[in-house]
Amino acid sequence: MGLYGPLTATEVAEHVGESPANCSWHLRQLAKYGFVAEAGGGTGRRRPWRLVTDGHRWGNGEETPELARAGDAAAQILLDLEYQALWDWMNVRRQETPAWRDAAFFNQFIGWYTAEELGELQEELRAILARHLDRLDDPAARRLWLVCAVAAAYGLSYIALGATVTALVQELVPAALLPDANGALQTVKQGLRLAGPLLGAGLYVVLGGPRLSAACALGFVAAAGAGLLLRVAPAPTDGLPGPAPTAAPGVDAPEPAGRGGLGAGVRHLVGEPALRRVLVAATVATVAIGFGETLWFAYVDAGLGRPTAFLGVLVSVQGVGGLLGGVASAALVRRLGELGTVGVGVTAIAAGTLALVRPALALALLASVLIGLGLPVALVGTMTLVQRRTPAHLVGRVSAALDALISGPQAVAIGAGALLVGLVDYRVLYGVTAAVLAGAAGYLVTGRHLTAPEPDPAAHPDASADPLGPQPAAPEPAAPEPVAPEPVAAGEPAAAGPAAPLVTGATAP
Repeated sequence: MGLYGPLTATEVAEHVGESPANCSWHLRQLAKYGFVAEAGGGTGRRRPWRLVTDGHRWGNGEETPELARAGDAAAQILLDLEYQALWDWMNVRRQETPAWRDAAFFNQFIGWYTAEELGELQEELRAILARHLDRLDDPAARRLWLVCAVAAAYGLSYIALGATVTALVQELVPAALLPDANGALQTVKQGLRLAGPLLGAGLYVVLGGPRLSAACALGFVAAAGAGLLLRVAPAPTDGLPGPAPTAAPGVDAPEPAGRGGLGAGVRHLVGEPALRRVLVAATVATVAIGFGETLWFAYVDAGLGRPTAFLGVLVSVQGVGGLLGGVASAALVRRLGELGTVGVGVTAIAAGTLALVRPALALALLASVLIGLGLPVALVGTMTLVQRRTPAHLVGRVSAALDALISGPQAVAIGAGALLVGLVDYRVLYGVTAAVLAGAAGYLVTGRHLTAPEPDPAAHPDASADPLGPQPAAPEPAAPEPVAPEPVAAGEPAAAGPAAPLVTGATAP
């Protein structure tokens, strides 16, 4: 209860591995002697209990022999638990952040006290330790709400930021160079993914947690200011090949941005065949990836037999694969089209997930490379498709709608994975996840005809801007055959026609 707050007998049973009936009896006994109390707020047979936080002491020299023996037994159990907790901390302390390593302590101190002074010291220490006892009963007092609020704002900002960048790239870059621009963005992002954790750890040691948080906040403010200073001019075409971003044939032109614009973005996603296909596949793939998020901990711990800190190594290896994917993505878009490129990316993620079914270090590294490679490839294909199949005034809302529609199911999938990993072998779950990803990849690849590959501007510098690639020039209209002049009576108009003059004289030219 001190760790999780008020609990019912059934919830206590889940934590301690006993039956609910046994825990219910023990809770009633603890309540009888003042260790716990009813928390209130229960419905039906649900009866939550809370920990009484006033503290308890025994061994004052006035207890009966029976109570003394019970107190000694309880003290022995508590000391054993505290000793084990201390050693658990000693074994993992070097995996914690410097702030926690510096804050945690145990000291040996020698001093001379009278009995009265030692009693005063005890009361002072109890008062210090009881300073935050309200956090046991009130989770809001633990300031976890602040962490949740920051996390929620962080997630929402990424939806807005992704939509903004997608729209901005479309305005700044010629249509034929969109794959290159998107690929460059992903390459830089994956490169920072490699260097960022090391840089962050170094700054954490130098600045500490609060100062580093302030520095990060200032970095976000600076980035926002730089974005506000941008002045967008129409992207030059320069005769480069590539379609203008317009609605696909058969789809109504979207309404102007404004109130209800996000709804227009959703309608455009659903109404455009290629975008609809990528929406369905991306939702399924993202749910599968979210489902596998929590499986990594079981894989590293139970499968590889390594501490959870080893996840940092695998994330760095994913960054290496991400660099490769970012570099190769533009060429894949031109060779396979957008849907084909997204399909290749999801296929790589599926193959990496399948490799995790068998726990082995070599397979773990291979899986990390494949998953890291597949993510930027899929993202570049998706971004390029949105930019090419969406009018400029609507591309931001379409991108935001796409992110919003797949983020909700992904959050649910992460929670479901956290629940199932305790009930089902993680290897089985990885196998199911790989199968779902393979199905999404197949759905994408079978729709490749909806997004024909684009020509390489370097290979076809004079290619047409037609969406289907360079087309043969239309033949010049044939010159009209000369017609012999016919006499026209004086004062009569010449034959009707837009350039036929009114003439006088014997003949018309």
